[in-house]
Amino acid sequence: MLRQKLVSVIIPAYNAQNTIIDCLQSVENQLYKNIEVILIDDGSIDKTFETALAFKSLNPNMTIELFSQSNRGPSAARNEGLRCANGEFVVFLDSDDKLDSSFIEKCLINFENNPTLNLVYSGVRQFGRESKDSYFGDFSLNRFLRTNVIPVFAMVRRSHLLAVGGFDENLRNHEDWELWIRIISQYGPFVCQIKEPLYHYRKRIERDSITDKTEEGNNIEMSYCYIYKKHYEFYFKNGFGIYDLLVKSKYEEKYYNTWYRKLFYRLKRKN
Repeated sequence: MLRQKLVSVIIPAYNAQNTIIDCLQSVENQLYKNIEVILIDDGSIDKTFETALAFKSLNPNMTIELFSQSNRGPSAARNEGLRCANGEFVVFLDSDDKLDSSFIEKCLINFENNPTLNLVYSGVRQFGRESKDSYFGDFSLNRFLRTNVIPVFAMVRRSHLLAVGGFDENLRNHEDWELWIRIISQYGPFVCQIKEPLYHYRKRIERDSITDKTEEGNNIEMSYCYIYKKHYEFYFKNGFGIYDLLVKSKYEEKYYNTWYRKLFYRLKRKN
């Protein structure tokens, strides 16, 4: 039964000519073979599309669909890939990263062993500028509503993604967190982390990845506030009104500069 499930690996790619072969080879090397690759070239100005096309021609046994669009950002590229996908399950793989050969197989085994699961993900192995293994900690709804603890590469049911409408293209960062909030609010907090570093995340020497830019930018607070206001009812239902957040964190110094405190002061200034 496991072998009958098609998995769609969706790869948003922008100026990834130097890494896209490594990325695609990691999919080719999966122990689980019933996979389709949907690659969306998001307006690259290098040879990303041509490089991927050459890889496809040299690997006729792989199912690889290539599409190109004007530059609209990773959320729009992932949504376009989702519209083209046919798999029962979906994995979003960034074009400069790689999957361990057992990633898809182990995710599917967890889904098969526990049909109530909505999201399955693994730990991360960093390579490139930094080299270390890291994990996301044990999941709890309380912790998840404070900050994202589920990575964008989690395996998820395509039917769930379509039902909630895919990624919110208004967000330029934390878009995965906002998507997971919608899935969890609708289908429940049934998630699983595989305690192995099966996703290989490239830390670029140039510090120009989307994650690096997000970490260095000043728009994180705005994204958090947008997410909280969009999902206010779900937060409030789970005891996370803005005042509850502040009271619960009153004596916790580590939360002094967190997003919900900044949101409170922003709202207070408007009154």
